[in-house]
Amino acid sequence: MDRTRLPWWGLAAFLAFLFLAPVASGETYLNATFDDKAIDQPIGVGGPEAGEPVYVDPALQAIVRSSPFGTRCLEIHNTDPTQHSWLGFEMEKEVSSGLVVVIMDVWFYRIGPGDEFWLYLYDDTWVNRFLGLIFDETGCICGSTKGEELGVLGSFSVGRPYPIMVVLDMDAETLSIWLDGVPALMDHPHGADAAARMQKVRWAGRMNAAPDSRMSIDQIRVISDLVPAPAESMTWGRIRALYR
Repeated sequence: MDRTRLPWWGLAAFLAFLFLAPVASGETYLNATFDDKAIDQPIGVGGPEAGEPVYVDPALQAIVRSSPFGTRCLEIHNTDPTQHSWLGFEMEKEVSSGLVVVIMDVWFYRIGPGDEFWLYLYDDTWVNRFLGLIFDETGCICGSTKGEELGVLGSFSVGRPYPIMVVLDMDAETLSIWLDGVPALMDHPHGADAAARMQKVRWAGRMNAAPDSRMSIDQIRVISDLVPAPAESMTWGRIRALYR
């Protein structure tokens, strides 16, 4: 397989294989589904072993909820609009080669002044940023890497699950992004140092956020490259059904 490219059918087969067949060669670096967490309670900071963040900013409220996804998820609420607040997840180990596949669902409650959240993928030092995605108050999604502004990559709406998938090819030093099931950026240089090792997933809320600015996240998974099953035609909905 050409590891510098991951076409949609390869992604579909990859996910189908992951969830329909036992696999010995693949690794799960992070599995934060929140399904075993107490509802309406703050999330712990037990790290990847517990499927929890390693840090939650005191200015950020992160509570396990039973909605809106239909499964337990994590609601993020910016409680201090004067602060740039964030929470961070870590993978079980640093990865410097192969593919790193980051998958999650997000849910936005409104779009308006002060509603803005940022997703970052970092190395183990917090210095090398493989990717930054800003979900801004106009409904646009803007991207950046350590050394490049990627501009507007897509848009988002409120009141429904919004799937995000990012594939880092650590050998080719590229990234590919799917937003809401649609390819947004393919095989683009990630801009991080050649020796950088992927490890951290970070969500942040903007400074001067609206007082009730909030979002929910669910099914955060970081997995490794696997040998795909034979390619088959699958809709995005079918992929998500397998995944959940």
